[in-house]
Amino acid sequence: LMSLLRMERDSVLASLPVARIVDAVDRVANRFLDRADALRYRAVEMLGAFAGFSTPMAEAVLDGMARGWMREGLWDLVRSDFADPTVLDGFRPGVAGDANRAIGFPLAFHMGAGTVPGVATTSMIRSLLVKSALVVKPGLGDIPLPILFARGLEEEDPELTRCLAVVYWPADESGRTATALGEADLVVAYGSDKTISWIQRRIPPHTPQRAYRPRLGFGLIGKEALRREETPSSGPALSQSGRRAAAAAARSVALFDQKGCVSPHVFFVENGGTVSPEEWAGLLAEELEGLEKELPSGEVSLESGAALQQLRGEAELLGAAGRGVVYHGGRSAPWTVLFFPEDDVEPSCLNRTVRIVPVERIQDGLSSLR
Repeated sequence: LMSLLRMERDSVLASLPVARIVDAVDRVANRFLDRADALRYRAVEMLGAFAGFSTPMAEAVLDGMARGWMREGLWDLVRSDFADPTVLDGFRPGVAGDANRAIGFPLAFHMGAGTVPGVATTSMIRSLLVKSALVVKPGLGDIPLPILFARGLEEEDPELTRCLAVVYWPADESGRTATALGEADLVVAYGSDKTISWIQRRIPPHTPQRAYRPRLGFGLIGKEALRREETPSSGPALSQSGRRAAAAAARSVALFDQKGCVSPHVFFVENGGTVSPEEWAGLLAEELEGLEKELPSGEVSLESGAALQQLRGEAELLGAAGRGVVYHGGRSAPWTVLFFPEDDVEPSCLNRTVRIVPVERIQDGLSSLR
């Protein structure tokens, strides 16, 4: 398969104008955004089945990802690396009187993470933009989108799909992965530190790698957003900015059910506002509860559910001892907000679980992260 893709790249993809690739990808992206298109219907259905998202969440995730695959965003992406994108099509005059051309790796192997749908598709699109043939091995939770995108691309521009393959195999078939790693001119990998280390030990010394490791998202809430305003009729009331900050924070936690690489796990909230960090934690809990109607939480695995129940139980014991407070959705929803000033910063157990850490200055939060 990889030998065939390499040949197709030389005979087909290398000579296609980058504008044609952008246009084809844009047409498929618009189909994912079209509620009347069967491709979108199938994508939403499969996101629920494989990623465990509720239907509203699947639609929100698909909308967010597909907007990033549209024409304007693609050209912005290409121009961020190439001031003149046509260097991908042939030699162009350089600033010193020379001639320049950009050529992608002939064959790339992409290994996606299983937690965030759409990442493997984005990686596939980026490879095509620099005219690299590719094999995509998506993670278990991200199988449908790259397959459906490739099928849409085949309908819009069949020549492009002669240069790509989406193939899934279980993680225990390590021999197949090692073979692919050995055949590729570039390896792009998303995953845990353990996965990335395993890959690095099996890549030939001359093969370049682009590794995307786990990340921990966070938020900073300044005291300016935590103030009360006097109203003539009702006395002190929370400012609209404070409520907006809580609403924005809740949505950023809820999207992807907190499985995104930049989903916040912790918010550092500055002291000194007329609304305290503890009060703001309560506001965040209210917003997360409200989002259960608009973007219901998806399925929670047995392992995640057990970790969440243990976390809540420990937090409730600490709360009873006066060391903090925990808010959560009980049995009906997995969201959890923890306010324990003496807690260390650490990754949460996901499923909309977030810690609130009070700080004297915003910069103190950055020091804690370091």
